[in-house]
Amino acid sequence: MNLTELRTIPKTHFYHEFKKHKIKHPAVAKFLGLSSSYTYGILSGWAKMPKKIEVKLQELLTQIEQEGYNQ
Repeated sequence: MNLTELRTIPKTHFYHEFKKHKIKHPAVAKFLGLSSSYTYGILSGWAKMPKKIEVKLQELLTQIEQEGYNQ
């Protein structure tokens, strides 16, 4: 999945992806360097995702695909 594809996916899909992989929001927040509530806002679609976060999110999704991430 590249960034172009990433931008076309509804933000709610990210929430379900993280939930599917049993990733807790604090872990996602820590990875993204944001507060848990703001991260939740991005994942659930009510907060705007900064461009620099898209790159980190891509890295996280790649990590999930390659080795899983269950914390």
